[in-house]
Amino acid sequence: MSGITTGKYEHSPLQNDLSVRLLTLLPGSPGTPLECRISEVSDFENTSYEALSYAWGDDEFSERIQVVENTGSEQANLVFPITQNLSQALQRLRSDTPRTLWIDAICINQDDPKEKGLQVARMGHVYRNASCVVVWLGEDEKFPRTRALLTQDGRNRWPLTLPEVDLGELMTITW
Repeated sequence: MSGITTGKYEHSPLQNDLSVRLLTLLPGSPGTPLECRISEVSDFENTSYEALSYAWGDDEFSERIQVVENTGSEQANLVFPITQNLSQALQRLRSDTPRTLWIDAICINQDDPKEKGLQVARMGHVYRNASCVVVWLGEDEKFPRTRALLTQDGRNRWPLTLPEVDLGELMTITW
């Protein structure tokens, strides 16, 4: 297969109102460009995926992820702009095996008001059906108390139970 770059990724219309798009984050080393595949799934209730909940952060789409598509005998590497915070989350989530994720900013066509309305209305169902929900608070160290509460011995703490006094800082995070 020969690789070609053909421009910006454009969402194809969903086949039906019950379908969702899922992103498969492809393996890569730290610091290398992010790559993924995006596919439509009509029976997502029987599909294993993780949902990512994160703060969009700055509205500037300064980073990119390459969407790899096979078109016949050629491979197209299309570019999809993303926020810096999402890029940092995906860099951290990427591993040596593909990882299937649902991410609202990518899996919902943000430029199609009808699709966006239908998909946003179904987000609760999408999150409930996920095998795991990953919460990304960001790279910066603005919330050291919250980070300490969310981890224990360097590992994520779950189920999370916090004293009411500790909720203040967590509630100031815009996510």
